[in-house]
Amino acid sequence: METSIAVPQAGQLELFLNRLEQSSRENQAEDIRQILDCVKAMRTDVADALEEVAYLREYIQSMENVSLKTRLGTMQEEIRRSLSETGDQMREVEKQVMGEIRNSMNALKIKEIQALDRILDAAHISQGLGRVESMLTQAEAGMERKIAAVDCMAGEIHAIKGHVKNIGRTMSGRPVEEIADRDITKGILVKIRSGMEYCRKILAGMGQKALMARAHAEHLNQLADPKIEQALSVQEIAGELRAASAMEVSRKSEPAR
Repeated sequence: METSIAVPQAGQLELFLNRLEQSSRENQAEDIRQILDCVKAMRTDVADALEEVAYLREYIQSMENVSLKTRLGTMQEEIRRSLSETGDQMREVEKQVMGEIRNSMNALKIKEIQALDRILDAAHISQGLGRVESMLTQAEAGMERKIAAVDCMAGEIHAIKGHVKNIGRTMSGRPVEEIADRDITKGILVKIRSGMEYCRKILAGMGQKALMARAHAEHLNQLADPKIEQALSVQEIAGELRAASAMEVSRKSEPAR
């Protein structure tokens, strides 16, 4: 059962953010707004991808080829499970964000303006977003492998059809024909590949949103850290996070020695 959390109402949240802005903390208010917008957008993205996967399941179930149906059905279930796990993690991050905002609002009632010097524990939020980003990177890579596998299946089917056609030509005394290149816009697997590609693009977009949300969380941390005289811009932080992520992906893709 999903654990409920007392979250600020929209009007209360807006009053809190307005209070930040009126206290010359416009950057902090903007960071919080951007984090919430990114999280909300990613929740919508997950729902859209799951809807596409449900459509794929219906299409796969309508196939007559049992072997193909089984292989594609396994892929579809793996995609559904991966998206569901990502959605679960997104809900946890959303609870965390709203919980920290609620705590900050309560602290503001007690300590007044001094409470704004440490708005919320953005470090934990950044860690949660980092986990989401890692899951999305893995899910996108997995989707790319599945698309390649579907392309391989389509190639095999195309080759088999070509060979069967040539067998018929040979039996009727006609010369065999060279098997033409496969038309990637036609065939039984076109819808499957298109659906997977749609989900892959959603995952890639979500990865960028997670990164930007994490950049805003890191920006909040820097603004709250008295040891940092000049915080980096959100874009500079995002650039560093992208570079670190690319380096990590490159490291994991290197062959073991």
